[in-house]
Amino acid sequence: MNYNIINKIIEINFKNKDKKYDEVKELTKNERTEYSQSDFRNDVIDEESFKTVCGRQWKKNLATLIPFVDMFKHISGREHIYEIPIPTTGELCEIYNGHVNVTRMLQLAKKVDLLKVINDTYQYNAWNEEDNHCKTYILNKNVQDLIIELCNKYSITHKTYIHNLNNNNEYNNNSVHIRDLTEFNIKINSGLNLRIPVATDEQIIDYVKEIYPQIEDYQKLADEINERHYANDKYKFGIKFQPKVTRNKGGLITSISIRATNGICSYKEHDNGKNTCRIWRKDVLDEYFGKDNYMEYDVKSSIYRLTHFLNFKVWLENSIDLYEEMYGQPFESEEQRKQYKLFAMKLYFDKSIGKLYTHTVRFAKEDYNKEKIDEITLKMELINMRSKMTDIIGQPFDSEIFLHESCIYMQLVDELFKLGFDVIQVYDGFYVRNRDDVNQEQFNDIVNDLLDTITFNYIKSYKI
Repeated sequence: MNYNIINKIIEINFKNKDKKYDEVKELTKNERTEYSQSDFRNDVIDEESFKTVCGRQWKKNLATLIPFVDMFKHISGREHIYEIPIPTTGELCEIYNGHVNVTRMLQLAKKVDLLKVINDTYQYNAWNEEDNHCKTYILNKNVQDLIIELCNKYSITHKTYIHNLNNNNEYNNNSVHIRDLTEFNIKINSGLNLRIPVATDEQIIDYVKEIYPQIEDYQKLADEINERHYANDKYKFGIKFQPKVTRNKGGLITSISIRATNGICSYKEHDNGKNTCRIWRKDVLDEYFGKDNYMEYDVKSSIYRLTHFLNFKVWLENSIDLYEEMYGQPFESEEQRKQYKLFAMKLYFDKSIGKLYTHTVRFAKEDYNKEKIDEITLKMELINMRSKMTDIIGQPFDSEIFLHESCIYMQLVDELFKLGFDVIQVYDGFYVRNRDDVNQEQFNDIVNDLLDTITFNYIKSYKI
């Protein structure tokens, strides 16, 4: 394999990525380190002023805002006012039934002085995930407390939205039967191209649950964990585990996906010394466990390690650097390892070499031409890189890997709770409150032993 060519391409990609997003980064850079109550209008202070701002629909507005308040109230109960990144996707879409309704709710929140926009720039689908960001706001605790007070006074409540297993389907499924869907290549995958006449998303999901029986089993487990351990923190830590059908504008099914998430997944891991007034994942963990009062276990290169296990039925120790194994030689620096780590996602998920080639030169057209690397040569190198990856971990599972990852790690969370640990999971990371009788090394051994057992039981139970 010609590492010099590939190293250059990866280097170019990241150099140009930085140039592409420099303008966005400059717009999102915020020098503010703290905020105060004076940053708000402060014209909504009691029931009368709330009614004045809202008009005749003030009760309806309360009902609209209370789910959002419940979701974010743990943030505002702090000594300082922090920036809050609020996306119009994800969990809020589930609560408010769509992006448009989330946008309307945020407009209402600004109208009643609950929220104030601090930065209205956003970026999605960046090459480097760290460059993605949403609009940021500050939250007015005084208005928040007023909304809670008025909702209690007038008995305005909302349904808890995290409930994964729904045994009472509310749609009419007489038009399509399960056997009628067997002729379609329905599966959990990010590259589908299915046109299924008449069938609704709910019917498709029912059929997906027939194909993957573990979905309902682990939806039930997620609900049990939420009720037993996160009853008072569902919006923050409650596990959400539900299939999703994605269609294009023409109604074609382009993907079926599922991955276990919770509220803390939306917080970035750290700030690298920037935007110190924002809330980061560590802030939420410190708030829950106490400052630095927790141990952490990360499953390294999780989807690749799990892919290797599903293909070869061997669970590799966490100390094995799969990125280096897939790359084929030691990395020259931590930055190069980081670059390959992001590049490996393209190698794993891109459906064809043509698509992988397009992604590779996407940010590097000018420099790529200067290097005079012809298209065929580059495609051959990309084929070699993918071949090296599959030699180590076996064939990729596309987005289905997130189903297996979610189930195995959810079982791990449940087992850790049974052992008396207080657990919070963020994808492939597990955080537990410090205990006098267990140190970090012992905790690592406990998790390794559990994973060794859980993974084999999982493939045996579901015949994978």
